[in-house]
Amino acid sequence: GSSFVPIASSLLSSKNDQNVIGTTKKIDKRTIAAKRRIMARSKGTDVVIQLLDQALKAGLTAKYVMFDTWFSNPHHIVQISQRGLNVIAMVKKSSKITYEFEGKRMNV
Repeated sequence: GSSFVPIASSLLSSKNDQNVIGTTKKIDKRTIAAKRRIMARSKGTDVVIQLLDQALKAGLTAKYVMFDTWFSNPHHIVQISQRGLNVIAMVKKSSKITYEFEGKRMNV
């Protein structure tokens, strides 16, 4: 048996003010609501690292981080492995991205 327990989440929004519903001009930036709004308007690829750091700071442990191709670029894989975690992900098929395998730089 195995279990799946979601630890952290974030709803993402648009950076464009015209596309955001219910914006408030006056808000105390120290509140959790303000921090959530700032995170919602950040790039999803940056938010995933913030959420991972929150989980690790809360004392959660894991051996692996698993995600889809949206986050599987060398930058994120390096950032996650620097935190002592292994990555399981489908890799983007791109001639512009290379990976090192047995001492050679190769694309997928």
